Amino acid sequence: MALKRGWRHRVGNVVWPRPLHTIDQLNHNARVSAWIREHADLPVLENRSALYRYIQTSIVGNAAIDLLEFGVYKGDSLKEWCELNQYPESRFFGFDSFQGLPEVWSRCPPGTFSTDGVLPDFDDPRLRLVAGLFQETLTPFLSAFKPQNRLVINNDSDLYSSTLYCLSSLDQILVAGSIVIFDEYYSALHEFRAFNDFCNAFRREAIPLARVNDEHGRVAFMMS
Repeated sequence: MALKRGWRHRVGNVVWPRPLHTIDQLNHNARVSAWIREHADLPVLENRSALYRYIQTSIVGNAAIDLLEFGVYKGDSLKEWCELNQYPESRFFGFDSFQGLPEVWSRCPPGTFSTDGVLPDFDDPRLRLVAGLFQETLTPFLSAFKPQNRLVINNDSDLYSSTLYCLSSLDQILVAGSIVIFDEYYSALHEFRAFNDFCNAFRREAIPLARVNDEHGRVAFMMS
């Protein structure tokens, strides 16, 4: 009997995970679709750059910011933010391992988005890059970091684990009025699920501000 139970256990591990994952994916896809319908009156912008401009001009206004970006890659979005907000008091921090994804995301294998450890070049003294896995670098960073301006979190970390870890770690400084931007909010089992799990676990609420009309689901929220 022990051998028989062991055989069934091994077969179950092979047979069930994929159907269960598929069901989970379908359920969360439905939740994403419902979220889009429920927020049909949100401002809908044409691309990522337009979303950033909207946040800067319509939400932040004439003020400095502290921007923390998770998922820098080649630095394009950080460069956009540095150009959009040129207040000398603004501070920009980019977090990335620069070794690519640490685990599978959607159909992307580990290592996707790697720059082989090469950090992008910036000509802006207000900007600092923090290289390494978020789980290794964020806690030491936060032990010394004190927000001085309105906080903007630009999350392009893709993975559920990375997104949830960062949001949970940032909870104490995500005061009302802080802005959180997602680059792939429609990734149902990753950024979407992580943000909803974070809000449920920490009893937080967020107000949607605007979204981009594309398949990625770039969406901006204000914490309340």
